[in-house]
Order: sequence, then structure tokens, then C-alpha cells
Amino acid sequence: MIKNALDFVEKYIDLLNESLKGVGGNLTKSQKVWISFCLTAMIFTNTINWKAWERWSGKKYSDSALSKMLHWSQIPWNALLVASTKLLLSRYNIHKGVLVIDDSDHQRSKKTTNIAHVHRIKDKKNDGYFRGQNLVFLLLVTERITIPVGFAFYEPDPEVSRWKAKDQTLKENSVKRTDRPKRPLRRKEYPTKQELALNLLAQFFKFHPSIDIKCILADALYGSADFIQKASEFQGGVQVISQLHSTQLVRNKKGLLMHAKSHFERTRVDATCRKIFIRGGKEEIVFINAQKLWVDAHQAKRMVIAIRYSNEKEYRYIIASDLTWQDIDIVQAYTLRWLVEVFFQDWKSYEAWNTMAKQQGIEGSCRGVILSLLLDHSFFFHELQQPCIENKLPLYTTGSLIEQSRLQIIFNAISFLFTLEKPEEEYEKVKSSLTLAISLGKACSTKHMSPRGFRNILPKAA
Repeated sequence: MIKNALDFVEKYIDLLNESLKGVGGNLTKSQKVWISFCLTAMIFTNTINWKAWERWSGKKYSDSALSKMLHWSQIPWNALLVASTKLLLSRYNIHKGVLVIDDSDHQRSKKTTNIAHVHRIKDKKNDGYFRGQNLVFLLLVTERITIPVGFAFYEPDPEVSRWKAKDQTLKENSVKRTDRPKRPLRRKEYPTKQELALNLLAQFFKFHPSIDIKCILADALYGSADFIQKASEFQGGVQVISQLHSTQLVRNKKGLLMHAKSHFERTRVDATCRKIFIRGGKEEIVFINAQKLWVDAHQAKRMVIAIRYSNEKEYRYIIASDLTWQDIDIVQAYTLRWLVEVFFQDWKSYEAWNTMAKQQGIEGSCRGVILSLLLDHSFFFHELQQPCIENKLPLYTTGSLIEQSRLQIIFNAISFLFTLEKPEEEYEKVKSSLTLAISLGKACSTKHMSPRGFRNILPKAA
């Protein structure tokens, strides 16, 4: 099916290699061909599956050879994402932006002994738990493009997890707290999500010191005193905006500590109706009450903003480290945090790692994610996307670019047939590759009643 990688992918890999040389790395010719093939195969199959890729390539590449390149090739994996980010920043003359931090879950099967970082995760959509992986991402939002610039796998300390389960059981059995075992100290090899996020920030500022970061955005999970204090120290005091739980204590004008929700309920008459621009576009009416308050958990004064959209009943609370910003600027900046959710949707739907990514070990998981994020970066060099970026026009969606690229792969295969003396033989190979690559799934559709019929559902005819 494939004789050459897509043109924009090959161009991207060539430019990536030049950028890689600037950070002390280099790709050999075979490594460049392999990565180009991987990105093109990921576009067409939406998987990282060596056996599927072997069939799709008409056995030009064997599954064992493809796997060995991932695990044993001397590719400078740790430098690839840094070099790719530098390439995009330089290519599109980007000097400022906003950093967004968030984490995402990826469900795995029940038996995952050989897949790294798998643990028990609370199901946010349904009651219960599932086994899966959790990744913390760092996203750079600029005036032109939004790009992933870092990631890290999170895994809880097994000893702490076992203690929590045992402590919960003892609590249900009415065992006093003094009679229950003390919480064990978390081991260094199992950092918290906040620690992983701070490390990602440190790496970004180390490798991209010239980028002026306007603010760092994160949800309530990263609204702790330690995280906000350490994150705000980057670049001499960058603004950090997060969320505050309604039950956190703040000090009012009388010096009394009370819940943030209770405090703002008493001063709700001061809330003002304002118009804001959501992510620089749609205009929205919001009700804002901003105050500089002492936050007890932070042991510091913060800008705390109670905000409610016109179609909402309850207020939410935003916290900012830099008190010099105007409340309207803080609120408008925080709307950019939603872009990380759009990235997650694209990444999970179109960029291969979340589908059939069964690479084993720590290296298999990490390198699979790197390939997936390189695929995300490569679309900024697509022949349709580049003019939009350069002329500050609306960009195409990842899904539409994927479909265009798949068509191009098929057109390239057809064009190749016309160059052969015996195109009929090669046509059969292409047909076979396509049939194997786009095959019917084994799972049966539950939408249709066949072969179950209506037995035991509708009354029998008289």
C-alpha cells in the first residue's frame, strides 16, 4: 500500500532532524525513514500496531523489525519533542504564549501486567473504577497554534494505595483514628501530579527560555499552595491561575476565617455584570465578584474571583497569584484552559496512541506517546494547514486533515500503479493491503436484533 511517506511528513522529519542537531541529537537515514513510515501508518490506521502496519505495507516492513526500531534503535527519544517544539516556535516566529496543565486517563484492559504505569482509576463518567494509565500534559497556547510540549505518566504509590484501602475498611468498622495505622510517606519514585507538572514546567523554561509566558493555567487539582508558589517563581514571577474549592477558608475584612462560598454569598450584592470574550472570540455575559483575600491554605493573599455565567446558578471560584492583574483579564485568560480539552479529544480520536497502543514496558508507553505527539506537530506542516497559520486564518481540524491525508495515501498508491509495466499485479497487492488494513471488526453490532429476534420480548401471535 505504501511506497513512500506523505510529502508533508517527510518534510517535517527533515526539518525535525535539523532542529535536533541544535539540541545535540541526530537521526540516521534509516531512523528518518522509520519515523516517517510510522507517522504515515498512524494517519491511515489510527493505531500503533506493528502487525497491522506489516499487512498494510504489503509486508515491506515486518512487525518484528518495526518493533525493534522502537525498543532498540538509538533514536534520541528524549530530545525529539523538545526539538520539534523548537522547530515550530522558530518556523512560525512565536515568542509568547500561555501554558496549560491538565491530566487525562486512558482505560486499559483488566490484565495489563506488561504495560507500564497501569493502576486503578476512578471512573469520572460512571460510578466505579477501571484500570488504566494517567498522563499529565503541558500545552502551549499561542496566538496562532496550540501545541503539546510535554507529558509525564502518573502512578500512585502502591503502598499508599494499600494503606488507603485498609484505612477505609477500618473506618467503616468504626475503628478510631488513633488505633488505625499512620499514612506511609510517599516514595520519591512516585511523584504527585503537582510534582510532575512542576517538572514539566521546569523543563519547558529550561529549553525555551526566550518564550515569554503570560500565565500558567490549571484546574483545582493544581490549586495547592505549594504548586502555585513554585510555578509562579518561573520567569521572575509568572501569573498562575487556578481554581479554589468553595470550602477553602479565606479571611474576611473583620479578620474571621470562613468558607469562600459563604464569604461571597454575603457580598454577592457586589457582583458586577461584565462582558468577556471567550478565547478571544464569542462574547459572553458573566457575573464577577473579585477580591484580594488572605487564603488560609496558601498563607498568602490571592486574587479570588467568584464567577457565574448568565446560564448558571452556582458560582465557581478562580484564584490568581499576581494581584496586579485586572479581574476581567484573569477571567478571560482562564477561558483558554478549555483548549486542553479540545487537544485531548483530538489526541484520543485521531492520533493513534489511544487505539490499540499495546507497547510493553516504560519505553514502549513513553515512545508511543512521543510518536503520537510528533504526529500532532507534523500537521502544522501540512500543505493545507501551513498557509492558514502563516496568514492568521482559521485552521483546519485534525479530523479533516486526517481524512485528506488518507485520501492522499490512496491517490499515491493509484499513481504508482500507472508507472508499472504490469499494474494488474501491483493492483492486487494494493487491494490486499487495503482489505487487511480496513477490515470488518470481530465485535458484533448490538444495534440490530439479528440473530436474537423478538423471543421473550413481544407476545406470540395468536
